[in-house]
Amino acid sequence: MFNFQELINSAFFRKRLNQKCEIRQNNILGKKLNNKRISQNIKIDEAEKAVNIQKKYLLAIEKGNYNKLPGQIYIKNFVKKYAKFLRLDVNICLEDLEREYFLFEHIKSLQYIKKRKNNTKIKKFLNFYNFHFLITPKFFKNIAIIAIFLLCFTYLGAEAKNIFNPPQIEIIYPPNNLVIEKQIITIKGRVEKGANVFINNKNVLTNIDGIFTENIILQSGINIIKITANKKYSKTNIIFRKILVVKE
Repeated sequence: MFNFQELINSAFFRKRLNQKCEIRQNNILGKKLNNKRISQNIKIDEAEKAVNIQKKYLLAIEKGNYNKLPGQIYIKNFVKKYAKFLRLDVNICLEDLEREYFLFEHIKSLQYIKKRKNNTKIKKFLNFYNFHFLITPKFFKNIAIIAIFLLCFTYLGAEAKNIFNPPQIEIIYPPNNLVIEKQIITIKGRVEKGANVFINNKNVLTNIDGIFTENIILQSGINIIKITANKKYSKTNIIFRKILVVKE
């Protein structure tokens, strides 16, 4: 059994606190900057003048002592200028900084909790939110059951949506607001498989691909053609086509 109180009293927690926010073991950025400066025979005083940054800050960056630096915004600007001066890839250096500073903030937060853990309010907070996580075969079994339930629920939801939603219908021909001279026209379209199609309330047959065609006799003037499609339990999808027949 594990809880937050045990974390505070654990050897792991104390070890992290004893690091004093110095990220020496993961100080990739600092070592990179230091090695590059030394390889170019640049003294720290020379670097200070070149980048106009106090050498105490440059040394703090090289050693990973972020607690001795003014703040993340300033540190980012320092690293950018220093890396550019040393002819290092600025973007890579900034990525290294982001990773290391995240660890620094994590350790600083743990320090704060350690200092305040004897505070009465903090104790009440920890006692109230004393979450216990017990990892047992039963725990994994319950997780598996919940996952299966969620998958089934998602699948049934998708199927229900497919059943009740109106079927998709595409009118290949004719376009809307068509003007023609002939008094007969062929309606052609495509609909979801399994859907019923009606043209002017007349049932129209579809092939195995959902394609349908139907000849419609028109009158002179404006003709409104109503095309509908539905499934057994679904809503109805309705499309209208307006055809104007003019005398030849």
